[in-house]
Amino acid sequence: MNNATQTKIPPLPELVELAFGRRPSSSSDLKPYYSYYQRQWGGFTARHGAGGTSPTSKDFAEVVEQLKNGASRDKILANLEAKHQGKGCPSQALQDLVDLAACALTMVQPSSAWTSGSLQHFLSIELLEEPTLECEAIKFHNSFDAWHVENLGGIVVEFTDNLADHLRLVNNGGAVLAFHHVSLLQFLEAQPDGGASQIPPDLVKETLQTLSLLFPKTEFSSFLGLDSSKAKWLKASIRTWEGKPSSGGSKVDTRLFRCAPLPVYGRRVESYRYWRDRLVLLKQKCDEGTVAGKASKAGLAFTAAVGIPFGSGGGGN
Repeated sequence: MNNATQTKIPPLPELVELAFGRRPSSSSDLKPYYSYYQRQWGGFTARHGAGGTSPTSKDFAEVVEQLKNGASRDKILANLEAKHQGKGCPSQALQDLVDLAACALTMVQPSSAWTSGSLQHFLSIELLEEPTLECEAIKFHNSFDAWHVENLGGIVVEFTDNLADHLRLVNNGGAVLAFHHVSLLQFLEAQPDGGASQIPPDLVKETLQTLSLLFPKTEFSSFLGLDSSKAKWLKASIRTWEGKPSSGGSKVDTRLFRCAPLPVYGRRVESYRYWRDRLVLLKQKCDEGTVAGKASKAGLAFTAAVGIPFGSGGGGN
């Protein structure tokens, strides 16, 4: 087998089994995940080639297993450098191979901060810190969802393939990112005790709960083949985001329209742990936008009623 063949991306069932310990029942179940990973793999081969001195598919599989077993980044890189010594393989290619394997396992884009330690330790810093913000006064009313966030709160809803960016406010609070890979999260949730996943089961469950909060099936699904008004809005938002260069060619997981019902406790912010602080910030920013929008509408109504330009002060000489 030549190197070009060895560096081909594994087929979907093999990749999923390697990363999560079990094959999907159907290859169509995790197409959004595989599409994401094909882009990651394509970026890697564009930077480092697909043969010659580049790392191989066997190297990739070995790195995945070492990461799952808790090996430190330092140890994995030392093993790779020893294996490729004298073969002309660039050090950066080996660094990027470790990041590529970490993405397959977690859908978290490793940051420059991960220079040593295990993947599990890196995730504990990126995703598993305890919440710190006060939340007693925060409540999610029944109409709070993604449509409300954008159309009443003035915060554009966009999407991300990076789990670490879920619910992150960007563009100075003008947009919020939603991790859209519902099919992968549901696949992981169905495995007893999370299976071989490196994403903690409680985090998987809570991430799905936040998506049910933002995209409730009762509001965003179709009935008798007809889209609800919010489903039409979401489809338009998805088309807009997918058309942006910043989407990187990503296609939003269509299971976003079929999120599981929100648990009764899902509107209590204290029921969240991993995403609580980001939900608090999102709700506060949304409320600010809603109040500002109401004030603007009140001012326009006043202008129409008395003929005084809103914001002019209305004072005489």
